[in-house]
Amino acid sequence: MRTVIFGTGRIACGVAGLAAAGGSDGDGGGDVTFVGRNASAVAALATWGRYTVELAHNAQVERHEVRGVAALSIADTAAVRRAVAGADLVLTAVGGANLAAVAAAMAPGLAARTAPLDVVALENHPDAGGALRCLLAEQVLDPEALDRLGVSGGLVARAVTTVSGGVDTPPTFHGDPAAEILVDATAASGAALALPALTPVDHFAACVQRKLFVFSAGHATAAYLGYLKGYRFVHAAVRDAEVRTAVLAAMREGQRGIAARYGEAFANGTGAPAPAPGRWKRRHLVLDDTPLTAILHRFENAAVADPVARVGRDPLRKLGPDDRILGAARLAADAGVRPVQLTRTAAAAMCFDDADDPSARRLRHDVTAEGVGGALDRHCGLGRRSDLSRSVSEAWRTLAPGFAEGNRLLTLDPPRWAWSA
Repeated sequence: MRTVIFGTGRIACGVAGLAAAGGSDGDGGGDVTFVGRNASAVAALATWGRYTVELAHNAQVERHEVRGVAALSIADTAAVRRAVAGADLVLTAVGGANLAAVAAAMAPGLAARTAPLDVVALENHPDAGGALRCLLAEQVLDPEALDRLGVSGGLVARAVTTVSGGVDTPPTFHGDPAAEILVDATAASGAALALPALTPVDHFAACVQRKLFVFSAGHATAAYLGYLKGYRFVHAAVRDAEVRTAVLAAMREGQRGIAARYGEAFANGTGAPAPAPGRWKRRHLVLDDTPLTAILHRFENAAVADPVARVGRDPLRKLGPDDRILGAARLAADAGVRPVQLTRTAAAAMCFDDADDPSARRLRHDVTAEGVGGALDRHCGLGRRSDLSRSVSEAWRTLAPGFAEGNRLLTLDPPRWAWSA
């Protein structure tokens, strides 16, 4: 199978390339071409023609070599056009903000095709396929060419945390062993459904919400509270008793919202989503901590050394109205659950002060200039007078008196800072 992958980063290589090269184990030597804008990453893949994926859980490490790969610069329009025109499957792993540029790059090759093609966008977005199809339509593709495309979303479970090598040795991508890749079966056909590593589901949007509002909400909580307490890595942060309790509380709040919307079985990971029973507020819910405990075990995997700065990066996106923190809080509130921990996570995110993160710098500037309510209104779609905005502001006020760059939070409840102790 000839697969073209837009992206040369951690998910593109550590997940998409591994799957396309040989099903679930990645060692089958499939025909894979990467297209990217990162010149050094493209050069490393093109020069070596192979790379390694290391999947580690504590002392156990699986190593997979992906061989025979090619790489193209996204600026090489003629080569990209030929690659897409001759592909059996196209995957993207670039981040939602970059999909427009990818749509423009792949459109000429799609227009040159006469055969059907599946395009799968591996993005944390409940309608990644629909968003990409709209972007492709804006490229003035012939309607018949669009009709030949199955444009779907894909959801990745694996965390790929770091990359090493690439100059003196082939690149190596380091991640955890989670293998599941879900694809929206309602929009895909052919190659996407035939690739063994992709699992088709009919309820893709619900699966994205479950990942965002449970797993990702917990991950963000570990990162933002871990940052305030001075931890560099997620596995260290979640071994802090206070952070661990907070992470579990955030995931429970998200899980309750998912259960109220889609049913207990789906929230517990044991069944498909059920239709919402009308007004679900204050409905009695029976939930299981087992999936949450399994997530915590993933977070405490020291072998992947997942940096707090990576997980917390881009707080403006992570505080989006439908994203992992405030989206989960809104759904929990609709279920009659007070999102106490999720609002504290949002307040902690507004303290994230990574100097290398433009999103964090902008958020901190606007919090200083406009206050928490103003920043939430501007960036997160929350009116200043909304209950959720007031709750986040209140949580911020409990953290703010001792917050300063380099000051470490000693306790969360009540907040006590090193310099103010």
